Amino acid sequence: HISNADAPNLLSTIFQSPKAIQVLMTLDKDEAVGAFSLLSAFFDRVEGDGPAASLLQLMVGAVENYRSPNGGGVEAQQIAHDLVEKRLTMLSMLYNLRSSSKEKVWILGRIVQLSVSVPSHTALGLNLLPHRNATLGNLLSGPAHLEGACFDEHVTAVEKRTLYGIVAKAVKSVGVTCRQGGLEEEGV
Repeated sequence: HISNADAPNLLSTIFQSPKAIQVLMTLDKDEAVGAFSLLSAFFDRVEGDGPAASLLQLMVGAVENYRSPNGGGVEAQQIAHDLVEKRLTMLSMLYNLRSSSKEKVWILGRIVQLSVSVPSHTALGLNLLPHRNATLGNLLSGPAHLEGACFDEHVTAVEKRTLYGIVAKAVKSVGVTCRQGGLEEEGV
């Protein structure tokens, strides 16, 4: 695929291969993000909205759905935390590389959902809150921020509502986590 300059098939082959995804996701965070970044650069060679959308979903899905071999106890929790952080970094990098507002809105929804996917990793969820001075929380702190940073005339009302729904559900989850952990001040 490389010698034929066939980026879509190269990316499809890699992201459909469980072994390739396992190798990618078991690298240390910097190496994994670097490799994912290089692969994502090929994404610009994909022609057509349909093939690009399918490939984007394949790439994001492969990253989101990878499950590391589980052990038990504290070590397994740390591995889960590290894996979520690696996924978030990869998807954030992909978000920053994409220019399509429709793609950005969809990726942002995936990032928000991942941020609250491990309730014991409260720092990630707390970063959704605006007063934490975290990039994601600042972006989500109000409609004006999303309107300016993500939404343009290509993003439909349905896509906006979907993202707002994801954000609302995630922030509610963070509030529950805060109350359960005695962090009421954070969750307000």
